[in-house]
Amino acid sequence: MVESKNIFWLIKFVLGTEEAKLKLEPTPLEHSEGIWQMKGKVDFGFATDPDTWKNAMRYLVYFCDVLVLWKSKVQKNVTLRST
Repeated sequence: MVESKNIFWLIKFVLGTEEAKLKLEPTPLEHSEGIWQMKGKVDFGFATDPDTWKNAMRYLVYFCDVLVLWKSKVQKNVTLRST
């Protein structure tokens, strides 16, 4: 029963936000020396959650200065020490 409530909520949300769009504005090639550029950023924190002492890892991938991929994940391991 819970799954059907979630599906109905999702359908209502999608139909109610038809006009919402993600606007992408890549860097024009003349400003980037005429080449396609891909950049990445990574962040890793040791024991970032004070309750569980678990590590968190995040990364972002940009293509022509447009964010195209991101992920954030809490590791399964617990940090005992960092040295």
